[in-house]
Amino acid sequence: MLHKIIAVYGNSYKTTTAINLAELITRRYPKAAVAFVSIDDMQPALPLIFPKISSDNSFGKLMSQAEDMDGNTILAMGQPAKSNLAVYGYNKGENINSYAKPIDTKIDDLYMYMRSIFDFTVIDCTKDVMGNKYTAKALINADVTVNLVSCDIYGLVFFDSQKPILEHSQYHYERFINCLTLNGAFEQDTMDMSDLLSAKYVIPYSKKVAETINMGLAFEKVPDKNYRSVLSKIIDEIVGEKSAEDLSVQNDD
Repeated sequence: MLHKIIAVYGNSYKTTTAINLAELITRRYPKAAVAFVSIDDMQPALPLIFPKISSDNSFGKLMSQAEDMDGNTILAMGQPAKSNLAVYGYNKGENINSYAKPIDTKIDDLYMYMRSIFDFTVIDCTKDVMGNKYTAKALINADVTVNLVSCDIYGLVFFDSQKPILEHSQYHYERFINCLTLNGAFEQDTMDMSDLLSAKYVIPYSKKVAETINMGLAFEKVPDKNYRSVLSKIIDEIVGEKSAEDLSVQNDD
């Protein structure tokens, strides 16, 4: 098995893309153990993904425990979304002041254990590399970073601003997969933007994807073949042909 960490970073559609990457991985590789981790403490993921959530488990609670972290504790704190998918994130009402700031070694331990427990760990990062330790450490520990840049002036400005930081050797910029994300509100020139940002993939805007999230149906199969096709190509690149031979593959059609 692969034990890969996939960081999803950028300035647009991070949570939506991370959710659907994790969902597609669980569908394609039904025997793989997958974790989805949202480190956003400004927009907690658990009530978004599980609107009727009653558990008080949360990512913040996991990281604030005084005792040493171990695999059993991590497994116990996950919210099951599927038989092979565990979800970690902040819970309803939580914010940056809910828990003490994490120390670096504990974050390193988290990612080390995630790698050993799960075949794939998809991390929904914030866009603040310098201010959010979880994001910085995710990029440092990731085997690959899916870098999402909106196909507009905002994305171009963000990309130009953050690239000098991300090119520092610790963030492994050579492992980034740059992707354009499209907005359904207006037409965008994907060819010029792809050249400017060295983007390899263009993730189309999908109203069906937005509706699925807004209806509280995260991790359900999105009925949009064009959207899934692009994510599937990204997963192909992440997994690689040789590694895919060791996984049980299920047709997504």
